[in-house]
Amino acid sequence: MRRIVTSLLIISAVSVLVIGATQAWFTDQKVLGANEVTTGDLEVRVGGGPLTVSNIEPKPEEEGSYVSAGVFWVRNVGDYDMKWRGKLNVTQNDHNVSNYLKVRAVMLTGTVASNKGLPSDCDYGPGPDTSTVLWSGTSLNDLTVDNTWILMDDPIYAFAPGYRACYEILVRMDPTAPNSVQNSVLKANLVIDATQRANPGWSQ
Repeated sequence: MRRIVTSLLIISAVSVLVIGATQAWFTDQKVLGANEVTTGDLEVRVGGGPLTVSNIEPKPEEEGSYVSAGVFWVRNVGDYDMKWRGKLNVTQNDHNVSNYLKVRAVMLTGTVASNKGLPSDCDYGPGPDTSTVLWSGTSLNDLTVDNTWILMDDPIYAFAPGYRACYEILVRMDPTAPNSVQNSVLKANLVIDATQRANPGWSQ
């Protein structure tokens, strides 16, 4: 019995020595500091305008019947590809004159844009020095309905940071306009709504 106890004590002592030996590895530790994650900024900027037409008169839809209301631009000054859309918030619409106004929107680039008084870096569009009709004959009244937005960018090409898109807006009055709309005034704010291009919708 004494031999068994002695043997157990020897085994226990050896085990402690072995365990102690396995904990004697060299170790070291370093810290790679100043690591961080930041978010970027989504920011759209607009300029040009205001869009104004004076003494417009009824005309049929034919070449030359549209009158220029002016030009404006949209620029991506943020960090992400974006998409954007526009709508009108009407503040005055005498005799519902918007029912008889038709709108044409044209995207301008390069020298075509600068010849209209726009910045020389209008680089978003189908190509340099182009004038592209985006839509024509659209009722201005349709653009004033709540929650009616017009997509203004190209669904194929990303509106990348630094790009500037330039537009001319033209207006004509439909020949069906009645006498009651004479001396009428329409005033509205153009609202540009922008979000990330990767956003499948438009809300947050």
